[in-house]
Amino acid sequence: MLDGGFMRPSLLDPLFASAETLPGVGEKIAALLARLAGRQPGEKARIIDLLLHLPSFALDRRARPKLAQSRIGEIATVEVAVTAHRPAPPNRPRAPHRILCEDETGDVTLVFFHGVGKSMLERYPVGSRIIVSGLIEQYDGMRQIVHPEHIAPAARADLIPAIEPVYRLTEGLHPGVLRRLIGRAVERLPLLPEWQNGAFRERFGFSEFGGALRKLHAPCEPADVDPLSLARRRLAYDELLASQLALTLVRAHLRRAPGCATRGDERIVDAIIGRLPFRLTASQLRALAEITADMAAPQRMLRLL
Repeated sequence: MLDGGFMRPSLLDPLFASAETLPGVGEKIAALLARLAGRQPGEKARIIDLLLHLPSFALDRRARPKLAQSRIGEIATVEVAVTAHRPAPPNRPRAPHRILCEDETGDVTLVFFHGVGKSMLERYPVGSRIIVSGLIEQYDGMRQIVHPEHIAPAARADLIPAIEPVYRLTEGLHPGVLRRLIGRAVERLPLLPEWQNGAFRERFGFSEFGGALRKLHAPCEPADVDPLSLARRRLAYDELLASQLALTLVRAHLRRAPGCATRGDERIVDAIIGRLPFRLTASQLRALAEITADMAAPQRMLRLL
């Protein structure tokens, strides 16, 4: 397949497929992904766009204290039992819906806005045990979590990531949806032949390209997505190398293009050089010779050298 005027290996075709081929991507989500990827109107986001949409940072959700040991101002993941619901009063529709929860050491209130009361009653009935992850805050002397980022049944603790990559978003695109789709895109990543020198990779501790991408989208530590992490440095080097190779190909193509030869009798050039208040250095003469050669006057280059 052609891409940008060059033949693209068929191995890469899955990466250039539309993001609409991912499960759960309909017309609305596809439009949001295209906007996130910076596509022009009418263009669609591709799998490669999702793979190269790298996280800005990562949240550490590994802290799983009891409520009494949770710290105000820090993210915690706690297992609690739902004890009561406090829906917004009928005459105050903008008031929050509150869910009272507790463990054997203390209590916490989950706070939700935007009229979600009825769905909360159905999803988290009194007596159910849930795992909640979010920022522990204090209001009126009580612990609370406003709009927890994650809530899962107590038996499904695996649904809450220990280290969660955080991505740049666009309006209307939920972070959980984007994380899921990027995870599906990573599954489409083919096994690519390594193009970097083995000794070079070993010297800098770089993994292979696919391994670096997987590390960034599924980090084991928050530091794995830092700007100076090995995974980011590997991808940054590849980007620099690719840009240099692309420029080399463009230059080679331009050199092959027919041009208009410019020849002269060299009197003007000699007159200018003779009027200079200094002698040209060897490097200056070499540069002048290269320019002259590009203008199709090789005999001048030979004389200067």
